[in-house]
Amino acid sequence: MNLELPAELNAEIQSRIESVMSSCRFIGGEWVEQFEHHFAEYIGVDYCIAVGNGTDALEIAIEAIGLSGAEIVVPALTAVPTAEAVVRSGNTVRFCDVDKDTLTVDAAPYITDRTKAIVPVHLYGQPCDMDTIHHLTREHSLWVIEDCSHAHGAKYNGRRVGSFGDAAIFSFYPTKPLGAMGDAGAIVTNNSFIAKRCRYIRNHGRASRDDFLMVGRNSRMDTIQAAILDAKLPYLDQWNEARRETADRYRERLDIPVQPSQTYHQLVVQVDDRDAVRDKLYDAGIHALIHYPYIIPDLPPYRTEGDWPNARRASTRILSLPMDLHTTDETIASVASILNECHSHNRQS
Repeated sequence: MNLELPAELNAEIQSRIESVMSSCRFIGGEWVEQFEHHFAEYIGVDYCIAVGNGTDALEIAIEAIGLSGAEIVVPALTAVPTAEAVVRSGNTVRFCDVDKDTLTVDAAPYITDRTKAIVPVHLYGQPCDMDTIHHLTREHSLWVIEDCSHAHGAKYNGRRVGSFGDAAIFSFYPTKPLGAMGDAGAIVTNNSFIAKRCRYIRNHGRASRDDFLMVGRNSRMDTIQAAILDAKLPYLDQWNEARRETADRYRERLDIPVQPSQTYHQLVVQVDDRDAVRDKLYDAGIHALIHYPYIIPDLPPYRTEGDWPNARRASTRILSLPMDLHTTDETIASVASILNECHSHNRQS
């Protein structure tokens, strides 16, 4: 997502960076605490723990809950770091399929008596069916850790995602709906015990300078990134609305559906003969990407036998179209023309 900052926001960010440089407080401090407070308030939870990146956020949340040697359900179609964090925290991934329409987690058929947690991924910014997930968690006594890395600001039944699970994680990688100018992440929760343990773990397991309570790690958000994110947060809702308006302009011209989303971290369609369609877009100077051209259990480090038909089919058909806050009608018209022509040809074949 290319983002040209409003002049007033750019000036505010420059001012905050200069403030951090003048203070020489580059780790922690008031800017981090202020962002944690504002982001928790925005999501509608009691606690936010700022960390180094989104992958660390998920690992730390899993460890803070106390999961080790457990089976954790993760969708087969998502970014690799979701599964990576489960494995690196000493747990086993149980891959599940996705809903054929929303491409979000469809966990029920994959839960076993060894399953201890679910990581619902709000893929591309489309909220998962949290009512169904909560039913499953009550029935099977499971923990829920939401992966909101694509879904900053999205809502389910009037509540922001990130407020439903025992904990939730966010990535603030620069291309995310709320992006830093480097790596950053956060864990949010209403559970004071989980929040306290997350704070210990992110800072070498210590409660104060020389008071080490557990084995931890170094995953602290840079002060500059916190100051930048705090400046950008008030603009998030209007940026999300601008993305939705861009998606609507695509819908008006396309003969094929756009994948549902609220934040449109990626604007995704499903097409037959996907690679050939992408090549035609490239030939026209249109940069289209694939998120994601695989399912994780097919990758060598995570190789698993199983059946995930919806995820596998989607991985061969999904295509991410150009999407930013300044996507022109000319670009949309060019993309739509090529996609509609390909769609018509494939239907006739």
